[in-house]
Amino acid sequence: MRTEMALSCGADLVLENPVKYVLSGAGRFAEGAIRTIKNSGLTGTLSFGASTSVINLDKTANLISAPDVQSKIAEYSAESRVPFPYAVQAIVRETDKELSEVLKDPNNVLAMEYLLAAKRFGLDCDCFAVERNAAQHNDVKTFGRYASGKTVREFLYAGDPIWQSFCPEKTIEILKTGMNGGALVDKKKWSDLAYGRLLDLSRESLSGINGVTEGFENRLYKGILASTDLYALADLVKTKRFTHARIRQALISAVLGIKKADLEREQPYIRVLGANEEGRKLLREIRNRSAVPVVMNLSEAPLCPERDLDALSGKLYDLSRPAPFGGRTEYEQRPVIIPATGR
Repeated sequence: MRTEMALSCGADLVLENPVKYVLSGAGRFAEGAIRTIKNSGLTGTLSFGASTSVINLDKTANLISAPDVQSKIAEYSAESRVPFPYAVQAIVRETDKELSEVLKDPNNVLAMEYLLAAKRFGLDCDCFAVERNAAQHNDVKTFGRYASGKTVREFLYAGDPIWQSFCPEKTIEILKTGMNGGALVDKKKWSDLAYGRLLDLSRESLSGINGVTEGFENRLYKGILASTDLYALADLVKTKRFTHARIRQALISAVLGIKKADLEREQPYIRVLGANEEGRKLLREIRNRSAVPVVMNLSEAPLCPERDLDALSGKLYDLSRPAPFGGRTEYEQRPVIIPATGR
């Protein structure tokens, strides 16, 4: 559905950011996207949303990546026991108060991580920041015809038709069709399904999960035994040092069995989620240039832990829907293909 929305609103080609990177912090999320672009062999302009200029983002990225600043951040984070992003902002504020304002917006943090990852992986490209208007990351308010993704999702789950005021016409059509087909996850089903998998994890296995650090496995293990609901568990184990976002990422990583070591493996394939006619031309270029196999569905992917993870995450998502499709959907699902005139 999301792929179809992107293609209907102007995108030519949609590639998957592997799930192990999606369920990580901004740095790893950006790494997954940059690895995919780098492996595709395509060149061009890297574009992302931000509320400041690329110049400011680049200045901030260079400041933070300096070894002496990295040491100060790590030391401050350890001593004050605050989340790492807060420690970064505090140290940058000491050095350059103006640049510290850049870090107050999570979208800027992600944009900055794209720049850092592009440099780290040698992606030679121009960068362009699309200015975000009014509604910022996770804003719960609406601003005229603008709203954050979080707000739109809350309206959707509440059955409030006002969500249509903030979406393009094509998106509204696709979402309505999807909701009629039971595409949205049933939160109670997801919580029960996820919790059953969490109960099977030992304290030792939790310590190896992506996002679980600094003895957090002990608190998480006790919380799993003391609660019965995934959402209540997130509130129960929250600390000053671990934000809700980080806890959610760690919990879903635990449900899927994503280990820290998984993040260190190379990307084994590029998965195509959808394309229009122009995108199919790009795909022909990618097939000639790509450093890894390009697959149209999981049945074409090489046997590897990433393929199993893709299949498992898709299956659990399907089982959490009001009426699951069943079958081996992730292996049978083909990319969304639409003509260029369907924009």
